[in-house]
Formats: sequence, structure tokens, C-alpha cells
Amino acid sequence: MIKLAWHSGHSITITSSDDDLRALRNPLHSLYLRGSLGGKLAQDGSWEIPQGQMPSKRLLEIDGHFSRYGMHVELDTACLAIIERYKKTKYDFELRLRNGALVKDSQTRLSDTTKEVLKKSLFKRVLSPLQEVSLNHLMAVENGANFSVPGSGKTSIALAYYRYLRELHVVDLLIVIGPASCFAPWEAEYGECVEEERRSIRLAGNTSEIRLEMIAASTPYNMILTTYQSTVRDAEYLIALLSQRKTLLVLDESHYAKKPQGGVIANAVLGIAPFACRRLIMSGTPMPNGLMDLWTQFTFLWPEQRLLGDSEAYLYSLQKKSQNESRKEVAAKVSPLFFRITKHQLGLPPIERKTVDVYLNPLQRRIYDGIAAQYLLRISEAPEDKDLLRQWRKARAIRLMQVAVNPGLLLKESTEFDIDTENNLNASLMDIVRHYRKYELPAKVDAACRLANEILKKEKKIIIWSAFIYNLRLVSELLCEYHPVVISGQVPLRSTDPEEISRESQISRFKADDNCHVLIANPAACAESISLHHHCHSAIYLDRSFNCAHYLQSLDRIHRYGLEREIVTRYYIIKAVDTIDEVIDERLQEKMKLMNDVLEGEFSGIVNGYWSNNLGDEEDLDYQEVETHIQKVGVRYAKNPTT
Repeated sequence: MIKLAWHSGHSITITSSDDDLRALRNPLHSLYLRGSLGGKLAQDGSWEIPQGQMPSKRLLEIDGHFSRYGMHVELDTACLAIIERYKKTKYDFELRLRNGALVKDSQTRLSDTTKEVLKKSLFKRVLSPLQEVSLNHLMAVENGANFSVPGSGKTSIALAYYRYLRELHVVDLLIVIGPASCFAPWEAEYGECVEEERRSIRLAGNTSEIRLEMIAASTPYNMILTTYQSTVRDAEYLIALLSQRKTLLVLDESHYAKKPQGGVIANAVLGIAPFACRRLIMSGTPMPNGLMDLWTQFTFLWPEQRLLGDSEAYLYSLQKKSQNESRKEVAAKVSPLFFRITKHQLGLPPIERKTVDVYLNPLQRRIYDGIAAQYLLRISEAPEDKDLLRQWRKARAIRLMQVAVNPGLLLKESTEFDIDTENNLNASLMDIVRHYRKYELPAKVDAACRLANEILKKEKKIIIWSAFIYNLRLVSELLCEYHPVVISGQVPLRSTDPEEISRESQISRFKADDNCHVLIANPAACAESISLHHHCHSAIYLDRSFNCAHYLQSLDRIHRYGLEREIVTRYYIIKAVDTIDEVIDERLQEKMKLMNDVLEGEFSGIVNGYWSNNLGDEEDLDYQEVETHIQKVGVRYAKNPTT
């Protein structure tokens, strides 16, 4: 007889009667126990088997192996309890899947009884019909995902779920893991949604000793905010906290935990997941690199059930099958567990998009044409290696972007795009660039400031976007009478010193200070978790890059759920005629059309050139269009080289 004994948190011991002791040393069984399970043979003939990440399935696997060879297996009380719990949770899980699919198919809203419980929980915000369905879906699946588009109210839905669970005494604490930029919005939303006083702490940004003290003294708090990076360092302490408090654990921007193998963030969130009473993941972009990104997120939701199986088998399956086949198969598995509100479903008020065409001033035109001509002359020097060629093309495209908006940028290091100052211009051009500001104000900068003055005669606040940090400073100086705030990656997200400028303090000032009328920002620094739709309804784009993600996310800052029907959101695109601006505009419109088709689908997929700075083959198409544009400049330059 084979006997299995459970040692909590340590191993599974396999022993046997004297007759079966020799069988355990049989090469067939020893190879399985050592090779497949990583076991170790003890001197007394017993085996120590690691419990693994799914101990219940490991016990069933061992039982099945020996049973196939006619050997009776006896499990101790602890093993039997684990198996019984697994069978029950498996049944519960299957029930949750059926309930989740039912709510999605029927679009079932909250019952009157549920609304009454929510009201008693002191949740005061009125949810839209779709938000009600999303909340009802969470209640049906218990551990679920909200993949709704930015600006759809995911945080409000999560807070409603937390308050509902708290009223039913299922949980008494909310822990949110996300990028640090989400902290202020969560705190603000809590105040907007809940009548009870918010008692929250931020773990991230403190020393490890202080974080440990905060966790140890967290009993009075109802919400804890931390980052993915801090979670990696604090996993052990968070497990202890989760073991003591009944917690709803939320991964905000859950795609941060995407790496299915070898990722420290993924390992950390999967390690703490089983200790939470309820789990929720939130992201408008759940798979930035493809279907592989979903494994960690859905395994976090139901760690013992492993909806997508083992990570290695899952990744192997994705490689073996076609993209369409994999997509259909994965979508069928995960669909019951996630809910998605699309942009179209939000029913937002209309937008107005106006392109303001600007002609470069004479010196700016001369610099632009000169750099374009140098690009053509040096094409023969382009490296053959694909990655190096892409970097070479990128550097030259950025030079053209800089000159089209502000030639003075050539003298500045572009940390936004990892480009040094320009040192390869001929002496004549370099001399013009050095003294440019003595003679001209860049045409687009002048147009943006004039437009801002006009808008501010009718509206209280506007946003001006630019991809280049030094443009932010220049525009700030020119519009100083409006007491602008400037936000870029160089401004720290937050600060413990109230006198120190941070992104959080700048955003708060823009919202609250009646004397501050202008926010001047880099889209990369304001891409996530910032809502400005109640304070501003017009945005000016001084310049844009080929990064469709930054552009679309910036649009969503002021066009979000909660706008009054009569509010019209206006976007003004400053475009330099006969420059790379025209190429960028065409490419962004193409990407946005593709992206809209994806975002309006239930299972949001991948569009190259949207999700990340790694644009892949899509980037090559961008630069091919740039070279076509430069050929046209070259023809003009050849006809009149003194321009």
C-alpha cells in the first residue's frame, strides 16, 4: 500500500508497506518521482515530493500514477481534506463560469435587493446601466476582470464591489496594486463614491522599514495602495496581512503583471493571490504583447483552478497554433470571467476635431529642408542590420519632428526619445540653429499660443500637449499670464514634501486653482489614471509622434464617462504644412481606425504601433512614409537649393 502524507507548506511524503517499498525503487516509479515531480529519496526508502503551486492536483496526479499500476493509495486526513476542498472549489468555479456567461449574455442589471445592500454600504454614486451589469458580473464570478476602455468608470465599479462585499462581511479591506499614478485617482474616487471617510495609506515611496511598520499598523485603514515594484519587495508581509484581514485584492492596470515566466512582478502577485478573499483585475489594454499576457492575469484570479493551464503548456500551445485559432480558443475560456464596456457603448457626447494648418517661417523652412536634404544624402550610409536601421531612421525622423515644431530642440538632448543633440549639421545650418530664436518664433508655437488666447476668452481651462519637454517650458514662458502648470517625465509623480512640485500637486492645482488656466503636458507622463473631463474641454496638440497609444490616451483625459450631454470636447491639431506632421497625421489616422475596430470588439486584441514604444514592423511602415515625404522635399530642394 502506498501512503501519502501532507506536510503543510513543505512537502508530500510517500511511504509504503514492505511489499511496495521495493516498488518505490522501481526505475519506472523512481524516474517519475524524481524526474517529473522533483522528489528526493530518503534513507528509509520514503520520498519527499515538493508540493508545487497546485498541491491538490499534484496529489491527484500521484494517486492516478500508482493506481494505473494496480497499487492501492491511502491518503492521510490532511490530503483528503485538500482533495475535498479542491473538488468543492472546482464545482464552485464551474458555477461561477456559468453565472458569468449568463450575466454577460442577458446583460442583467442589479436587482432591487442588491441596490438596497449597496445603498446600506454607503456607496452613493449612481451607476450607469452598463456599470450595473459590470458590477453584477463581478458578483456572479466573485473573482473577475474588468477590461473596459479608459474613462468608463472601472474604479467606481470596483469600489461598488468592495462596499457591497464589505456590507455582507465578506471583506473588510481593499488593497490596490497598480502604477503609482493611480493612487490619487483611487483616493479621489473613494471620496466621490462613498459617504464613509476614506482611511487609506500608500505603501510605495517609503523605505522598507516604514512600509513594514505601516503594514503592521494597518488595522484602522480601509484601503491600502501600493505599486507592483513594492509588492515584489513586500510579498511576505502582504501575505501575513492578507492572512489576517478579509481582503479584496485589486490589480489596477493588470497588464503590468503580464510576464508568464520568470517575471518577478508576476511571481509576486501570484504568490499573494491565494491569500485574498476576493480578487479583481482591471485594464483597458489587457494583452499589450499578445495572448501570452493573459496567463498571469487569469491565473491570479483563480490560482488553484488554472483556467489557462500550466504556463509552459499554454505558451507552447500559442506557438503551435495559428493566431486566429489561439485567439478563439483563449477567448472561449476566459470570456465568462471578464466584462468589457467599449467606447461606443459609453454614449459619450460628440467631439470636434479641427486641424490648424501652419506654414513654417522662412528660417524654419530653410532648416527643415536642409536637414531633409542631409537625410537623403546619407541614406547610402544607413546600416544593414534591421534593428540598427530602425534606430537610424528613428533618429532622423525625430530630427524632422523637432524642426517642424521648434528648431531650437536640435540643441537639446531629447530624453523622451533617447536622442542626443544634433552635431552633424553643416556649419551654415548649425549657425542658423544656434541663433534661431533671435530672429523667429517657431510657427507652430506661435499658432498654439494665439489659439490658446482665443479659447481662454470663452473657456476657463485648456490643455496643450507636446511630445518634447523643452517645448513645454517654452510655451509655459509664453503663456505665463495664465499661471500654467507643466507636467513631464522629469517631474516626480508625487512628493512627501508639500513644497516640492510633483505631477500630483500640479494636476491638483490645475483642477482647483481658478487662476491656473493652462496645463502643458507630455502625453507619456499623463497616459494613465488621470481624469480631467470635469475641468477642461479643449486640448491643443502642438506636436504628435507616431505613438498612437500616447495620442489616444491623451484624448481620453478629457473625453470620459460622466460628461454632461451638452458638453462638446474639442481637439485642435496644429499641423505644419509640407512637413513630417502630414505623415504623422495620416499614419495616426490609419492606426486609430485599426484600433477602433479592435477596441469596439469584446476581446480587445493587438494593433502594432498602439500598445507600446516597441512598434515592430509598424514602425518600418512609419519610416517608409517619412522617406517618401523626404523625396518630395528633395525635389523641391533640387529646384531651388537656396531656399
